[in-house]
Amino acid sequence: MYLLKPAFYASVFILLSGCCMLGPCDGVFDVTGSVTNSTASPCLLSVRYEGSGEAISERKVAGSFKESFVVQPSNDGHRIELTCGGELVLSKLIYYGKDVGIGEEVALGEVAL
Repeated sequence: MYLLKPAFYASVFILLSGCCMLGPCDGVFDVTGSVTNSTASPCLLSVRYEGSGEAISERKVAGSFKESFVVQPSNDGHRIELTCGGELVLSKLIYYGKDVGIGEEVALGEVAL
């Protein structure tokens, strides 16, 4: 009976942390940039899985911005898009875990409209 307790706790630990042991876990990264001369303020910053039409998350941005996003790893990558006045003005494909890691930053730079 005494030997079963350590084995039980070890198996529970492995089951609960299994996703992290098999590959990168969900993580957060920041997207930074600035929008200048925007007549259609604010703009919409979104992140979605590449190949998916639906955004994981969206934020309204204007001027200089720094926004945090939480994503799951994806072999197809993630698409960061900036839409102003209904028009797509910037699109960038990134691979979480390769191009950017937990707590790191994706710099979009300055977007002049």
